[in-house]
Amino acid sequence: MKGENMKIGFIILNYNTPEMTRKLAMKVETYNAIDNVVIIDNCSTDNSYEMLKKIESNKITVLKTHHNGGYSYGNNYGMSKCLEFGDEYAFVANPDVEVTESCIDRIVGVLQKKNYALVTCLQYEIDGKLGLPAVLKQNSYKDDLMDCFYLSRRLIRKKEKKGIPQQQIIDIEMFRGSFFAVEVKAFMQVNGFDEGVFLYCEERILSRKLMDIGKKMALLSDCRYEHMHSVSIDNVYKNRQKKMRLLFESRLYYNMKYNSIGMFKKAILTVAMKFSLLEYSIADTVGSVMK
Repeated sequence: MKGENMKIGFIILNYNTPEMTRKLAMKVETYNAIDNVVIIDNCSTDNSYEMLKKIESNKITVLKTHHNGGYSYGNNYGMSKCLEFGDEYAFVANPDVEVTESCIDRIVGVLQKKNYALVTCLQYEIDGKLGLPAVLKQNSYKDDLMDCFYLSRRLIRKKEKKGIPQQQIIDIEMFRGSFFAVEVKAFMQVNGFDEGVFLYCEERILSRKLMDIGKKMALLSDCRYEHMHSVSIDNVYKNRQKKMRLLFESRLYYNMKYNSIGMFKKAILTVAMKFSLLEYSIADTVGSVMK
């Protein structure tokens, strides 16, 4: 059970997924640990904002951003509202997740009793499989370079297929942005998500910034959430090459700003990413022909 004077928010960032957002918001509204649900509509191109405004209550607030600045901008906007509400902690969730009240309570309990600024739990996909890798690590320049090539990427994925760690609370270097809880004060201390990226790599950047000020993060292996992976993204970017291009742009930004790579390494990574886009283009073409 959470502290008597503690307030906890729950942020849902919406972009053209009003029904999923509505369903999640109305579900977590009933959870005792959650004091306010903040829905941020990121300038949807449909009538999401008007639809979601209809479910506003004394616990649900629906806001609209000034422009669509992506995941980072939208969630920063929501976190500023949680700060205004006086929330000590805030959950951040994609509309396409499902999480139980017992999981929320477990995470809140760890945040209260342990020295962690951010806590998440195991992610399971819609097909019931564990999201791999179960425990994430910070990405190095070499990691991103090797991920550009099919064969090395296959080897990396094979190494990631490990079982769930035995301990219930695991110190981590990085988390998944689809669902987590964070100390609002710590989030604000590092200026939140880096709005230099529109989509992808937001989690690794926030993780890096929190670790740089000595904050700890944890993954709980004794609770879970379900994620219908990338539903919101797929609604907008149906072409895989476009999604990969956005991913590579964010990875290049991260390596330049946070791994401090020079011009030589930047050039190598840029060429590798262009090669990888060509690989994906060929794979998509072959796949469409085979259908």
